[in-house]
Amino acid sequence: MLSAQFINTVMVIAAAAIALFIIYYIVKGILKLAAIVLLLLLLYAGYLSYTGEKLPRSGAEMLRRLSERVEMVRDKSGSMLETILGVPEARER
Repeated sequence: MLSAQFINTVMVIAAAAIALFIIYYIVKGILKLAAIVLLLLLLYAGYLSYTGEKLPRSGAEMLRRLSERVEMVRDKSGSMLETILGVPEARER
């Protein structure tokens, strides 16, 4: 028969291995997410450089620019839908 001390040692080693695998996959996911965010920021900086605009100084300025662009796209898509469908868009929600 196996001794209780040997079984406990094997259980501790197995628990440690499982914990290390879990930590490894969490860190791997975080690094992958960080790489994607960094890539998106680099693409945004390249886009701004290509269009000749300056990088925003703060997060508030970036949100303001983003909301302006969203509003512009919304207006253009609304007029495009009116042209295609021939029905005025319902702006009130």
